[in-house]
Amino acid sequence: MVSTRSHTRERAHALAASVLASSDIQSLLLPRLDFQTFVALRSASKEICSAMQLVCEDLIQVLKRASALYVSPRFAEGLALVSEHHQPICWLIQTPVLAVVAAEQQDELIGTAYHLLQAHLSRLQKLSISIALRRASARPRLRVAEASRFTLMHLGVRLGMFTESSLTLNRLLEAAKAAVDGLSALHRRSQQQPPATAAAHYTLAGFYTYHHKREQLPHALKLALSHLDSALRIQMRKLGATHVSTLCSQLVKAQVMLLQNNISGCGDLLTEQLKLCEHTLSPTHPLAAKMLAVMARLHHRQGRMCECEQLQQRVLSMRHDVLGLHHEDTHRSAVDVYQRLRSQGL
Repeated sequence: MVSTRSHTRERAHALAASVLASSDIQSLLLPRLDFQTFVALRSASKEICSAMQLVCEDLIQVLKRASALYVSPRFAEGLALVSEHHQPICWLIQTPVLAVVAAEQQDELIGTAYHLLQAHLSRLQKLSISIALRRASARPRLRVAEASRFTLMHLGVRLGMFTESSLTLNRLLEAAKAAVDGLSALHRRSQQQPPATAAAHYTLAGFYTYHHKREQLPHALKLALSHLDSALRIQMRKLGATHVSTLCSQLVKAQVMLLQNNISGCGDLLTEQLKLCEHTLSPTHPLAAKMLAVMARLHHRQGRMCECEQLQQRVLSMRHDVLGLHHEDTHRSAVDVYQRLRSQGL
């Protein structure tokens, strides 16, 4: 009897492992597992544990490859890769699974995945990721650099949600300032600050730019410009003018200039940076589309409605072709077209 039971159990474990190794099961079953079921499956047998580990490691490699492709001229391949594995990657980063299968990479992978998937995530999914990053920043015995980085990643998630109360906004701002000061102080003895400090300044500049209309943030645009200049000094020296991080900082700087009504400065900077972006990444890269969208707003501010309309239609077409009909940037372009038509009608 004991021998029969043992033989039956072994057959069941082998069958479970072979089932989980099936690509169909990986794509259909795993994305729908909650964490409790995941843990139960892992503890069921050594074979299942190995199968689950391999599936998650495969998803991690997909995520890393997609991230590298996105900041290259082959960005469309990265977008296609994320789209193909969208559901399982969302499952992976929203549950504590990463802490089990890739503890050392967990927080970095969450940040990378969020960057690629943010336009496709619901508000609840974004909050889930935000909480994971906030907890990571508060872990005991964490080095200053890591704590600051996770704080800024957490802030980066919350920036795009635009739903914070005044109290929460102040707390986020203080956390961001502490993170920037922490990273700057950590490298003060060295002659040059690293790109991580530039990323911190960029995040805080984004905070001031997005929330510049809040009464409790006086001089927000001046502060944003100051942090962008600090970021760009480091990025130009360490990364170069054509690095995607440098291009992003220049784009936000152009947006701030437009908000400050610095029309000529904004136009000159956008024209220069667009050429670099198109040459380095591609004329159809989403970052180029963002630059063109700001240029369209510049034309609108100048009253050049014909040029504005042409650029808006071009950006809408680019985003529709590259990002898809349901991407939030495509929706944003459609809203830009609607608002222009509405203002002309009024």
